[in-house]
Amino acid sequence: IENQALGTDCQYEVVQQAFIELYVKCDDEDKARLQLGALIESTHDAIEQASQSGALANVYAGSQTAGLQRTNLASDGIPGLKACILTIDLTFLSERPF
Repeated sequence: IENQALGTDCQYEVVQQAFIELYVKCDDEDKARLQLGALIESTHDAIEQASQSGALANVYAGSQTAGLQRTNLASDGIPGLKACILTIDLTFLSERPF
């Protein structure tokens, strides 16, 4: 929680972290890395698109990639498999600090 009010409406920015595991299976390592990069981009774009419509549009304040882990994963060493854990901070507005 970002413990600060925004403006005069006493709204707070509440940050929720999402951890998304992404996997690509491909025999060509270079192609697998390219596909994983494209998957990361499309995941971020899908979150942005979904948040700009419907019920979330009133409370959603934005998202940002907070981390990308590509090593020390259970899938390390498996031939033809590339993986990552994408950490995204989703920010929402609330009248309460939670």
